[in-house]
Amino acid sequence: MRLVLPEPAGDRLEPMTIAPGVRLQTHRDEPLPADLAGWRARVIGGAEVLEVVAAETTAGWPVTLVRTGEPGLFAFYELYDRGVVVAVMARDPQALDQSIAPLRELLLAADVDRQPREVVALVQLWEGLA
Repeated sequence: MRLVLPEPAGDRLEPMTIAPGVRLQTHRDEPLPADLAGWRARVIGGAEVLEVVAAETTAGWPVTLVRTGEPGLFAFYELYDRGVVVAVMARDPQALDQSIAPLRELLLAADVDRQPREVVALVQLWEGLA
């Protein structure tokens, strides 16, 4: 299982530029902690929190969007028993402000690819050739 964002973000873990001066990075998934606020605080570090919005993705997954003064926008996804963080960072607040609406749409359009990455049955080899 993995979190998938629509293009141009894809499901890559390495940082990528999605707008001038704005970088997106998906963090590796981890066990979903019982203390969700503590999880968010740990990931954000000492950054000033400007806004917290609890939402759902288009597919119905719980997500919390956190805007920081660094400037940054973090999306904390709750996927069954796993947590995934997507961080969007900008060099200056104006760069983030200019792309905030499409960024929120992108983050809310995330879904889960339920296909396992590892082969667990021989039939998967056949499906990969078809």
